[in-house]
Amino acid sequence: LAAEAIYLQALFASEEVPVLFIKGAALAELAYRGQALKHCRDIDVLVSPADAERAFGLLERDGYRAIIPKGPLTAAQRRIVFRLHKDMELYKPERRLSVELHWRLIDNPMLLEHVGPGSPSQQVAVLGGRLATLADAELFAYLVTHGATHCWFRLKWLADLNAWLSGKSADEVTGLYARAEQLGVDACAGQALLLCERLLGYGIP
Repeated sequence: LAAEAIYLQALFASEEVPVLFIKGAALAELAYRGQALKHCRDIDVLVSPADAERAFGLLERDGYRAIIPKGPLTAAQRRIVFRLHKDMELYKPERRLSVELHWRLIDNPMLLEHVGPGSPSQQVAVLGGRLATLADAELFAYLVTHGATHCWFRLKWLADLNAWLSGKSADEVTGLYARAEQLGVDACAGQALLLCERLLGYGIP
């Protein structure tokens, strides 16, 4: 999955489609300093809504096929998906790999509506290459909001967040929370920190 993510980043760059990789291999490096501890089932790719159709076409030409919603989709059906949903899952049969193509981060369009490929970002070293992902403050806001909107039904999401935060200073975490407040997701941030404290022993600043 990490190697495929690096390949896909080069593919999107060749067509000048701005892209960020969220969670996955980039977060594994940030949280655990390697790929061995974090479980991943797919690759999460974030593009702007304006680039969603072009990104879909790139993935389709590379051998990926839409499975959620189940394809093949007509152009009109894709436009409906791009308007009403936040992502689409595609699968490459010969490599048995899945990609979630995101053009919005959260189902509720009012949450993190201003966080996207044009947001502050960082380059993370992965397997001898580099993956682009959200900068720490925006990444924190996304991780806590993603967990909250899914009711934290996967404990690994909380474990990954806890591992990542455990390597940061109190001042750094306080700054992350302040940015979550600015983005209007402080309730999600507070919930996440309390869960890390109560379930995983994290020391909240």
